[in-house]
Amino acid sequence: MMNRIKFILDGVGLEKQWGSISKCLLQSFICQINCSDLRLAGLPSKGILYFFYSSKSVFDEGGEALLAETYVFHSEGSGYLDRIPFPEALEAEWRYHSSSVKFIPELTLPPSESSIIRSFGMTYENNSEDLIGYITGLNMVRESLYIKDNRLNRILGYPDQLQGDLQSAATQIWNANHADKTQPMDWRLLLQVDSDRGNGMLWGDAGRLYFMITEKRLQTMDFHNCIGIYQC
Repeated sequence: MMNRIKFILDGVGLEKQWGSISKCLLQSFICQINCSDLRLAGLPSKGILYFFYSSKSVFDEGGEALLAETYVFHSEGSGYLDRIPFPEALEAEWRYHSSSVKFIPELTLPPSESSIIRSFGMTYENNSEDLIGYITGLNMVRESLYIKDNRLNRILGYPDQLQGDLQSAATQIWNANHADKTQPMDWRLLLQVDSDRGNGMLWGDAGRLYFMITEKRLQTMDFHNCIGIYQC
């Protein structure tokens, strides 16, 4: 179970000056989520989650890199929220616009091309009849349950992938840069953000941005080692 969401997308509610968080200085502010509004199992019961992504470092280079630095952190405070300005060093192109917030619970299922499905022996390589049946059922569920909206923003649940297995992609990225190795099944979706011209967010050619986290870190509420990947 997950929640479809629309976001507040500019500098609302940071309890420190944005630019004083050096890791965020040239990162775009993606969204903030008031956990007490969600009360969703797997997330903190209160406080605010903040999400940043290095849009400039990816898309100023022609969109060739699929990974950029991310910064996700949880603040216990959720009382008075003060709107603060964007850092002067952050160019206007990477300052996204505000949007309203709406939470809608939905059932999601694992993508057909995912490590979860492969763990059941259902792969494209062996042309599994079970996989074909799963894809048929998956499409039926999507048609019957999903809200008719092309913008698919999610927190938790399973991702709406556009280019292959995100669990494997997150594993490859993490293992190439860290000594503590992970497996694809360790990873899950934390946040999915769709392209939206109204907000000024375009992830490549109308793609999606995904924040991936390991199950272990989610259980301990450790949000500091998320991986940001976009697909289009």
